[in-house]
Amino acid sequence: MRHGFKSFLLLCAVIFISSCGNSAPETVGTHFLDAESLATLSTADLADFSDLAQVEYGVSLNTGHAIQIYKIQYQTKDPFGNDTLASGALFIPQSSNPLPLLSIQHGTEFLRKNVASQTGFDAFGILAASEGYLTLVPDYLGLGDSTLLHPYHHETSTANAVIDMIRAVQEFAAAQKLALNGQLFLAGYSEGGYATMATTKALEKTPISNLTLTASAPLAGAYALEATAIHILKAKTYPYPAFLAYLLAAYHQIYADISLEDSLLSPYPQELPNFIDGTHDGDSINEQLSTDLTLVLKSDYRADFLQNPQHPLRMRLRENQVYEFKPMAPMLLVHCKQDTVVPFLNARIAMEHFAIEGSTAVELEAIPTGDHSECAIPAILKVKVWFAALLQPGSA
Repeated sequence: MRHGFKSFLLLCAVIFISSCGNSAPETVGTHFLDAESLATLSTADLADFSDLAQVEYGVSLNTGHAIQIYKIQYQTKDPFGNDTLASGALFIPQSSNPLPLLSIQHGTEFLRKNVASQTGFDAFGILAASEGYLTLVPDYLGLGDSTLLHPYHHETSTANAVIDMIRAVQEFAAAQKLALNGQLFLAGYSEGGYATMATTKALEKTPISNLTLTASAPLAGAYALEATAIHILKAKTYPYPAFLAYLLAAYHQIYADISLEDSLLSPYPQELPNFIDGTHDGDSINEQLSTDLTLVLKSDYRADFLQNPQHPLRMRLRENQVYEFKPMAPMLLVHCKQDTVVPFLNARIAMEHFAIEGSTAVELEAIPTGDHSECAIPAILKVKVWFAALLQPGSA
């Protein structure tokens, strides 16, 4: 997740410099490849973080146990089904209790190195580990140690990147004799909401051995990709055009029928690959584009997209929608009604589909005010309380 805890992370960075290490326990597994010890946060470190978090966001951390942080490398599949390297961060609470496992899916990130396995820290990973969760934060493909172009909002590879890291962490935990209690929680905001929904959908169909999907919390995600794109293109302006450019670049790489030349005005077909390359942040990419989409997209392409349900991009977006299933495990959706980046219609469409399917496992928390970035902290704090009520006694 990209939002919040800035002072928290600055303090983390200072401690990381002084506490990083190279020791890595040996583990052999089907998905697990390697582990690198990054840092240990002491109870004193966590007390400092808790003070900052309390001042800035009104949330305190449990400071009763230290947290070890590792970078995990593991094997997953790329969008074409080939084996590929992925990475993520693992936050291990030093507790004698059996640990619930929580996978946190982060929001959209353009910089390959600005993810938890590279920085050594994730504010919400630390918050969760302080509460007693064995917490993993997948980088996704194209970020961290993966050198691919990030397959932005590609359902299968996104879910695989999360699920295969969960399996790798299971192997790591078994080798290190870390007791798991069998509970699995999923949460993520923005792109992390999409990734959480995609992962939930996949796990409802094919569970992971020895883990029960206890609950998932997709937050402010673009689950209904086609409807989201129609909504944005009808409006003609969009506050964060880098997100659209990211999706077009990813789909252009994955699908032969998605062309930058067909969709983008000059010089963007030639320039887009140069600034969506893992070395530029979202703000700098936005500066190269325009919030007026008529200056970015070809008018005939936009018109055909809006009028033609068989438009290639609409068909590919439908292929990668993630709400079309029947959730059985408890699910909490949180979304701000005034979100201009990922519109609230995503939560509404998902809930309507779940009702048609007869699911009674899902509840929606609609926050009346606040835009996309402003809703991240309130959404996460709601999930923190909701998850805590589902934990097995004595496991955190």
